[in-house]
Amino acid sequence: WQKYSQAIGGWESRVATIESLERRVPYPKEENAEALQSKVEDYEAAVGDLFQGLDQFQKPLNTTLPNTEFQQLVKTKVGAFREFARDEGFVLGQDMEFQLGFDIYSDSLPSPELVPMLDYELQAIDHLLRSLASAGADELLLFERDPIPGEPGGAREEDAGVVHKYPVRMRFRSTNNAFHSYINEIANDEEYFYIVRVLKVKNDTQEGPPKGDGEAVVSSAPRLV
Repeated sequence: WQKYSQAIGGWESRVATIESLERRVPYPKEENAEALQSKVEDYEAAVGDLFQGLDQFQKPLNTTLPNTEFQQLVKTKVGAFREFARDEGFVLGQDMEFQLGFDIYSDSLPSPELVPMLDYELQAIDHLLRSLASAGADELLLFERDPIPGEPGGAREEDAGVVHKYPVRMRFRSTNNAFHSYINEIANDEEYFYIVRVLKVKNDTQEGPPKGDGEAVVSSAPRLV
């Protein structure tokens, strides 16, 4: 009886599903098109509201910067940051051909439609690394920038989503105090919206320092978006 009841229940459920499908109209019609258009308009309005809400957390894009000037801007930013790092005593790894992550544009021009986003990312990276130097970090060991949608190796524009992420990875050496100061600063930054996604910390000295001695030195590798 139990098996019979289960079989009948499953059969009746399938029959109800079939009858429900048979009552539907599988072909487009005016009423369905109007309903779909209404949902699309509601979605577009919601996306517009989301972008307006995000505007208060980020600077507006510079849509007037030509791609020829962006290439020169990268060179200027790189030179200025190198000088700033030298003044702060912040060492850039000797094996690093450091270009703030924009090495590809040292000898080529970006697509004009990508310039506003690249310019925004350039300003954000410069601010990010200047904050690191100002916090008292000792040395930048590695820095990588992922291609943004539209760049070679980046995601397709249609797959970028509503909120765009510009991931970077870096590894640096610093004292414990400078490390904590830097992480707290970028987590509460009011100019750019940074999110620390992965954070690994390795002590250069495995044994704890004697009481009253100097502070430990850490090698940190945060991954930011």
